[in-house]
Amino acid sequence: MKDVFFTDTLTGYAVGVAGTLIKTTDGGNNWNRIYCGVWDELNSVYFTDAYTGYIAGERGRILKTTDAGQHWDSLITNTTRTLYSIVFVNSNTGYAAGDSGTVIKTTNGGTTWNTLTSGTANRLLSLSFIDENNGMATGNNGTALKTTDGGATWQPLNTGTITVLNAVYMLDNNHVFICGNAGLFLRSVNGGADFTDSTLTTTNNNDIKFINADTGFVAGKNFLRTTDGGQTWTFYNLNKEVLSLSIPASNHNKVYSVGYDGSIFVSDNQGASFSSKLTNLQTYYSYIDDYVDFFFTDANTGYIACNLATDVFKTTDGGTNWYSCHGGGLPDEFIYDIYFFNIDTGYYCGFDTWNQVGIIYKTVNQGNTWINLFDSSPWGGIGLVALRSIFFINSNIGITVGNSGVIYKTIDGGQNWASITSGISNTLNKIFFATDSIGYIAGSGGKILKTTDGGDHWTPLTSGTTSDIPSIYFINKDTGFVGTNNMILKTTDGGNSWVSVLLNFTPTSIHFSGTDYGYATGGNKIIKTTDGGNTWNYMHSETANSIYRIFFTDSLTGYILGSNRTILKTVTGGMVNTNPVFLPNSYVKIYPNPSAGSITIDNNDDATIRLFDMSGKLVLTKQLYSGENQVDISLLNNGMYIAKVISPKNIRTTKIIKN
Repeated sequence: MKDVFFTDTLTGYAVGVAGTLIKTTDGGNNWNRIYCGVWDELNSVYFTDAYTGYIAGERGRILKTTDAGQHWDSLITNTTRTLYSIVFVNSNTGYAAGDSGTVIKTTNGGTTWNTLTSGTANRLLSLSFIDENNGMATGNNGTALKTTDGGATWQPLNTGTITVLNAVYMLDNNHVFICGNAGLFLRSVNGGADFTDSTLTTTNNNDIKFINADTGFVAGKNFLRTTDGGQTWTFYNLNKEVLSLSIPASNHNKVYSVGYDGSIFVSDNQGASFSSKLTNLQTYYSYIDDYVDFFFTDANTGYIACNLATDVFKTTDGGTNWYSCHGGGLPDEFIYDIYFFNIDTGYYCGFDTWNQVGIIYKTVNQGNTWINLFDSSPWGGIGLVALRSIFFINSNIGITVGNSGVIYKTIDGGQNWASITSGISNTLNKIFFATDSIGYIAGSGGKILKTTDGGDHWTPLTSGTTSDIPSIYFINKDTGFVGTNNMILKTTDGGNSWVSVLLNFTPTSIHFSGTDYGYATGGNKIIKTTDGGNTWNYMHSETANSIYRIFFTDSLTGYILGSNRTILKTVTGGMVNTNPVFLPNSYVKIYPNPSAGSITIDNNDDATIRLFDMSGKLVLTKQLYSGENQVDISLLNNGMYIAKVISPKNIRTTKIIKN
């Protein structure tokens, strides 16, 4: 964690790397993660009241909340410099400082920010103001600046050192305290006109706070406390390097500190002793916006790609449990497609909106680590457009396609990519290879391209439509399907001719588990064919959410993926019991099963149970409440039943046996 701020003795916020933001409402005993909308490193947090707060971080980011951290808006700062410190002197006037001597100021609560002239090019790491006019800034190379006119002008101060000055604290117009690297401590009693210096430790001091002219604290690899204005210090070893301190204005006995590895310490006696409240906190927050794509490498192992911040989730038990195997991409990076060539090697492609380049990441160890294939490029990407689909023919040869008709090909496993001419400028949505040499691309404007030489050359096919084609799938080199505006098109001659099947939705995903059994999804609809796509039948999807993708690992086991974090699974080829797969925040337990008399249903949400016999007839309905519920099934005939437990959030489907 990089910084901490408490608005009172109970409510506090801490920020850190990869968009980490956590909040406590019980004085630091428990912390909850909050999604703030970015994935940047967050360096500084400051609240002007119980509801209004600000966060500063990488690339000139400043975030603001007006509802105690529930929602955060990104403010326009007119700088891309990393900001390391943000402070406010009242509800309207605030300052932020960072790289290259950057200082910006707002006088309207962050609506607009004006760049001030600091007079230095050194990195500024800390700000401290006692009112609208009087403040100080410190940073690299012993830099200390003072303003007495609200930042209009800044006076350099003689600190007598070139050491990095990590933090400054102005107690009043006279008392100024500064700490820095190599154990440096500076003290002034005349507003910075001159300083006395001392070396407290041999390690870096990261933050400093004083509650009066005598009592103060310095945090670093050691925690230090003085009660005589810094002449003598008491040392405490917290076993973690502390980066920031916070002392609530309402209670100076409380001292909060945060540091590396998510460490958080709380003192109730002005730093005389500390208790550890949280250690080893993961410094990322796996925010799940919408699932956009998934891929299974075998019956148990699958991956879900999210459309924000390059999150990837993985299951190793057939979808029962999912965990984050990749998060920490930037908030401006979006995934469009994920593909695994084998159980170990996978890729995803997308777009970096900040640098306006396509991105491709690769794993060679089953998703445990992912590398950006373009880290060595100036912008960490390729081209100037979004990459929407990726497919690998073998371990070395792969092709990615995207906006503006771009096609890139690699022959060395993604180390290098060559541009291939498509001959069109349409968006290319999906690529699929039926053999090592024969492949197809579907795009906007009804465009379909075909290659017969492994992707080196592409020729256009006549699809008979001008509508967008978001999905494509071939079961062999000649027979394939595309989804377009309220229809499926089928070819049996390699795309030379197409036959249409009219639908009441546009298929966004098509998948076949063999030559005969296939599925298509779009909107909240699912259709299935059992005769190679000659006829299609509608199926019940168990969701009102939009469905983006469908994938079958065998003829019976399949998954659908959709909006609002929807994951549904079937183990019967989509018949009878298409059941949701839940993340661990929801549960339903039904026992005993089998049962002759009654069953207990233990769930964590109010819900309704509906019991169907195997012909699909509804035989029982009962309202359930959070906790344990008794349901009498003694009057039912012996046999198997399908139970659906329906809550506002989820639907759980399972089998119950009455004996």
